[in-house]
Amino acid sequence: MAQLFGALVLVIAAILGLAWLLRRLPGGVGQTADQPISILAVRAIGARDRLLLVQVGEEQLLIAAGATGMRTLHRLRKPVSVAPLENGGGGDFATLLKQSLGRRGRS
Repeated sequence: MAQLFGALVLVIAAILGLAWLLRRLPGGVGQTADQPISILAVRAIGARDRLLLVQVGEEQLLIAAGATGMRTLHRLRKPVSVAPLENGGGGDFATLLKQSLGRRGRS
């Protein structure tokens, strides 16, 4: 009975750990370039606050996201050219996990 309970706890911990990891990845998993809305850049400005540069069609928006919600800070008149996110906004889970662990080891 103890083995069964231990295995159950391990599986639940693995599911929660993967869910936490997927939330922390920038751009999300499965986002493709042909979608009309894309996140060009993300910058953490606090423990739970972030600045996002979002492309919507031909328009770029600077958005503040935090614990209290989201707010548009600025609409850019002239689009900013930004290098794509490191993981390209997608890819398989193994590649994303390796990149995330590699970044953490270099810090």
